[in-house]
Amino acid sequence: MSEQDWLAQRFEEHRRRLRAVAYKMLGSVSEADDAVQEAWLRLSGSEPGEIENLSAWLTTVVARVSLNMLRSRAVRREEPLNPHLPDPIVDRADGVDPEHEALLADSVGLAMLVVLETLTPPERLAFVLHDMFGVPFDEIARLVDRSPQAARQLASRARRRVRAHPTTPDVDVSGQREVVNAFLAAARDGDFDALVATLDPAVMLRADGGTALAGLSGEVRGALEVARQAVMWSRVDLTVYPALVNGAAGVVATRNGVVFTIASVIVRNGKIAEIDFLADPERLARRTARKHALLRAGITCQARRMATTASAQIRPFQPGDRSQVLALAPQLTHGVAPWRDPAAVRRAAENWLQTSVDTAGRPDRAVYVAVAGNKVVGVVGIREQTHFTGQTDAYVGELVVASGMERRGIATALMNAAEAWAAERGLAYLTLHTGAANRPARGLYRQLGYREEELLLSKAIPARRKQGQRYPAQRPATEANLEI
Repeated sequence: MSEQDWLAQRFEEHRRRLRAVAYKMLGSVSEADDAVQEAWLRLSGSEPGEIENLSAWLTTVVARVSLNMLRSRAVRREEPLNPHLPDPIVDRADGVDPEHEALLADSVGLAMLVVLETLTPPERLAFVLHDMFGVPFDEIARLVDRSPQAARQLASRARRRVRAHPTTPDVDVSGQREVVNAFLAAARDGDFDALVATLDPAVMLRADGGTALAGLSGEVRGALEVARQAVMWSRVDLTVYPALVNGAAGVVATRNGVVFTIASVIVRNGKIAEIDFLADPERLARRTARKHALLRAGITCQARRMATTASAQIRPFQPGDRSQVLALAPQLTHGVAPWRDPAAVRRAAENWLQTSVDTAGRPDRAVYVAVAGNKVVGVVGIREQTHFTGQTDAYVGELVVASGMERRGIATALMNAAEAWAAERGLAYLTLHTGAANRPARGLYRQLGYREEELLLSKAIPARRKQGQRYPAQRPATEANLEI
């Protein structure tokens, strides 16, 4: 192993913790990723032998970069008239993604991040590093160019401000969900009294519509006023889905198939105490684009790739593989819904495979096969695809793996090859086909760590196009397509 590979491996061991430090410092997922990437660039350009404690060194670098970002943000942006909400961490309602667990440690919900936004950059750094990550004040003092006693005072002031604003929800998430569901049902039915009954008398509602929807931004206090807002918005054609937002019960609402808002709901003592709505279309679109990026810098690909012990060799398709690839068609049709015509589905599967292998030599596409011995046991086809929005992405039309003990390992190796092909071409999105004739691949994609929102039926994009209306350059949302 080369020194650079060894260094990269050590850095990956610390990546989650570093990302958590940066997220709690900045309240922005994209800026946190930038801070972590900057730490890697500095590490890769350093002399590893001169670093005694790599964990402490990396934490210091990320903290310093984050502090500079906070100071730059304060200079660049005057105190906003309307609320500016931090980036929420959204998960499916049935559990937190392991990748998000470090970000959400220490009960850092959206309400906590809102309070942290009120601190000065040095106060925030001192509080986050000391109270959440146990960094000694001597080290914090060097970062803020103050004495250890002054650093201690910074953390103390921040701690008092945080304690003055309760931010921790009820522990039982299922209990939180019951309250949120009761609130939504009362709003949907227009039952004003039932709405008020779910709300704390001093409930606070904050909405951040950004510059595009500045009229939606603002704060509303008190159960009666919040209930009136809820009744008003219940008349808008929104589709609401349950979600976990920063580990607490929340919702994602879509309009015309596009995410319209993410709502964080804080339930304390069985009543809704705070509601935070992120409805800024620019930030929502940017979050979607960044989350699905392959990335041009290779970060997401690297994070998602898994080691595989499969004995199959992965190589580009060769003309002599054609008959064996087509023989995999029955694997595509396994488990197809009984109300579909199996013969028609199989013909479609064979046609897709045949088209892939017959056009494999074109520069805008590639086909990779997994070979065990002299037998093809898996295949993946990937090509460039341009939508009517003008966006070009990488479209995986087929992922087929023969049944067997090593199925997951072979699928992992094939998708690693496909992702590398896409990343080399700078393609920003990966669309995975999971239609009727490729339903078994959906389970494989889930096993490999792809998010539900990436399991997108390719027909869902043009189907929502309206005459004369330009479709937003982001993925439409479906029931299985919530996480952003």
